[in-house]
Amino acid sequence: MKTPEQVRLEQGMRFIQIPGPNPILRPAEEPEAWDSSILECCGVLRDGASGWSDEDSAETYYLYYHARTRDADSWGGRAGYRLGVASAPHPLGPWTKHDGNPVIDLGDEGSWEDGWVACAAVLKEGEDSYYMWYNGNGYIGLATATHPLGPWTKHPDNPVHELYSYISGVVQRDGKYYMYAEYPIGENSPDQGPFVLLTAERPEGPWTAHDGLRPVLAPDGWGTWEDGGYSESGVLYHDDMFHMFYGATKWHKLESIGYAYSFDGVDWHKHHGNPVGDRHRDP
Repeated sequence: MKTPEQVRLEQGMRFIQIPGPNPILRPAEEPEAWDSSILECCGVLRDGASGWSDEDSAETYYLYYHARTRDADSWGGRAGYRLGVASAPHPLGPWTKHDGNPVIDLGDEGSWEDGWVACAAVLKEGEDSYYMWYNGNGYIGLATATHPLGPWTKHPDNPVHELYSYISGVVQRDGKYYMYAEYPIGENSPDQGPFVLLTAERPEGPWTAHDGLRPVLAPDGWGTWEDGGYSESGVLYHDDMFHMFYGATKWHKLESIGYAYSFDGVDWHKHHGNPVGDRHRDP
């Protein structure tokens, strides 16, 4: 049960759904492009990094996404997801795809990440230190860079964890890393499930499953807007609170966006006005 303080806090949270300009990012028109087919958002980083261009010296937003190609032959016969990034001076855009995409490519054939790489979660630490956690064939890898655009260097000990999952977000509080991931994949509908928590003292781990992989956020009952489970989410730690904006669906996989908050990263409270981003309200 929520305390009176939590109820007052939640009632003070108001969200405005902006119906455009959408879509902000489209698949490439050329079939041979790496991102000419399905394109999905992983997460967004707001940063004031400098050193690449005059435009880059001001505050910039970086959107990380995974995508597939329609022309596998142009990519060695492998059409799996790859990771790219786009940047913009404002959340509403305009968004520009990075010329160096994909920033994370598939591994060598026979490796742990030879089929697909996706679900990037990026965190900045220090002046020029960036960490990206991502999934390769479902397992968890780590890459590092000195700029949000890369180049990204894969960690030599990848995968850093072999939990077969989809990463939804990573935050750091007081030297401890909190990684949220969809697990088990397909628990509630064909590609969605609950969120579990892994923690570590270092970006590369070792990562420890919280409470035996018991979900920290699980879908509500059948018939609700989120009964089909969760996929990607954005997680941040701000003003002494954890905040999560998550994609949730009914079983037939038409997703809207919900919001939840936590004071300790473990006990989460869903917003009373969910979904705060309703697909039916966006033409």
